[in-house]
Amino acid sequence: MSIQNWSKGVILADLPGEPELARKLEKVSERLLDRRDCDVLLDFSNVSILSSHCLTILLRIRRQLQTRGCRLVLFNIGTMTAGILSVTGLVDVFMITCDRFHALAAVQANGAGIPGPS
Repeated sequence: MSIQNWSKGVILADLPGEPELARKLEKVSERLLDRRDCDVLLDFSNVSILSSHCLTILLRIRRQLQTRGCRLVLFNIGTMTAGILSVTGLVDVFMITCDRFHALAAVQANGAGIPGPS
């Protein structure tokens, strides 16, 4: 599971399942301390469940990015994870796409670092 600088304006992270998920999300948040002008794409292919702690970290990452005019895009969301986001009322808070291609297209459509739909 890696965190990559996909391009100058995009960080792409492949997330692991629990129990490593919270630690990986914290690393993404820490990386944002050094990066001021990038969108973040998170691949949830290996994630089947989200704890409240992980939801809190995701909301913090989203807030970090929004204050800079950047976006957080979640993709490859499984059924259980989508259910958790729906039950918690967060499904409309995050930008969610079906796959990596659509996530990249979502940020490139408006240009990296330019606010898009949230």
